[in-house]
Amino acid sequence: MTDITDEPDIVFDPEGISEGIQSEATNIEEVCLFRFKMEFYTREFIGQKANGPKDAYECTCNNIAQFKANLWPKVCTLIKREIVFDDDSNSYKWGADEPEFDDLEKFILFQDKKARKSFRVDEVTNKKLQSWTSREENPYIKCFVQVYGNFLCSKGQFTDAFNQLLKPQEVDRANAATNFATFELAKELKQIHGSVIQGKDIAWYQFANFILSAAPHQHEELKRTLPPAHIIRFFELAKENAVQQMETARKAVAIGTRINKGVQTPIQELDDTVDIMIGAMETGLSLCKVLKQKVTCLKNQTLQTDNLMDGVAQSLGVELDSFARELQERVINIEDQDHAEVNDVNGE
Repeated sequence: MTDITDEPDIVFDPEGISEGIQSEATNIEEVCLFRFKMEFYTREFIGQKANGPKDAYECTCNNIAQFKANLWPKVCTLIKREIVFDDDSNSYKWGADEPEFDDLEKFILFQDKKARKSFRVDEVTNKKLQSWTSREENPYIKCFVQVYGNFLCSKGQFTDAFNQLLKPQEVDRANAATNFATFELAKELKQIHGSVIQGKDIAWYQFANFILSAAPHQHEELKRTLPPAHIIRFFELAKENAVQQMETARKAVAIGTRINKGVQTPIQELDDTVDIMIGAMETGLSLCKVLKQKVTCLKNQTLQTDNLMDGVAQSLGVELDSFARELQERVINIEDQDHAEVNDVNGE
């Protein structure tokens, strides 16, 4: 086991940056906590005796998540498609079309001869990884990959699943799909892809033969995809015939009618709203005219009052001047003689 307390010597060369990075990556890899060797075996069901290993590699990781991430690229190339049992129909059926990383535990089992037992992915712990790292005798850990998933445990289960899903319904003496099965599949393919591509019957038969010759677990996926390059050249893009054009036009008219009906109600509501606004505006205009008349009357009234006040002011000014001149003529001596005598007596 590598001592992780020792810091790696990182090589840095200003004139050779790439070499420094490569050396750094190598040193980082050397400080992985867990390092062990694994062998991969494939089986159709759990109880089947596996042949020689399909692959082997040295696994390096620091935790469980990294261990799974490193394991998946090796496993995904060996699995096919999961087969599960449907309790409702009491029959076998296909699982997901394309197994993903989260489906890893559905396909593999580990076997440790030293512990003499098999265990699942979710049973792997850091302690288990540490034990694999420290072992010296028989260092390889066996990873059994069930190509159809871990649900199939016995040969009887696999046989039932094979007869229902893997074996062609109609076969000839060579155990291949019969012409009847090919014709039926060609009809199905026309229904699936006929709106996109069109071709002669022989082209559809070639497409059907291509699917039937593939692995059974790939049939459903191949049905949903267009033909491969060497077959698609016998097809061309589908063109609408007269009947299809009439059907398309009829659907367009029906859609347009529904749209118009949906717009009629909002239009009527908008029309009613405009009428209400016009009525309100007419009423408001009448009120404005009345107010205008009242304002005009008040303006005229204030103008008349101003003229009256000006006349009164002018008349008061004339009378005041005449009265003042009359008083001025009557005054002979404006000195205060009476008070002057009193002041002399007092000695002031």
